[in-house]
Amino acid sequence: MTPSKQARFTFRTTAVFFFLSAFFDLFSLGSDVPLFGTLRGGVTAVIYHVLYIGIFVTVGVGLWKAKRWGARAVLAATVIYTLDRIQRMLSPATLSASLRQDLGAYAALLSPAESHLIRQTTIAITWVMLVCWWAFAWYTYAQRAYFRQSGS
Repeated sequence: MTPSKQARFTFRTTAVFFFLSAFFDLFSLGSDVPLFGTLRGGVTAVIYHVLYIGIFVTVGVGLWKAKRWGARAVLAATVIYTLDRIQRMLSPATLSASLRQDLGAYAALLSPAESHLIRQTTIAITWVMLVCWWAFAWYTYAQRAYFRQSGS
């Protein structure tokens, strides 16, 4: 069974978006990251961003070149992303601090009810994103013939 042109288009398009994610994460190297209950900066934040850049590039290459390990890279990235987002959501104080950082000066203008709504919306969007990551991981598994075409 040969992979469809649709699968090739889907994986190559996704690879482009992974490469773009890696590129744009370069601009965040100095940004604090919500990690294990607090915002962390400095070397920890740089390592965090470099790790994600590496993940995005690895998955992008695996998808673009239909590498045999590409499907495993998608699964590994999905697991890492899931664990990262869950640890972020488990700490309401960290999530609030992260949102204050993201909102900048606008955070001071929000009422407590508005802040709560933004937190709840962020959590809902995070769950939707996790479902999308896992749906793509499932699609990758379903289209695993695409990765068998590569000799590597």
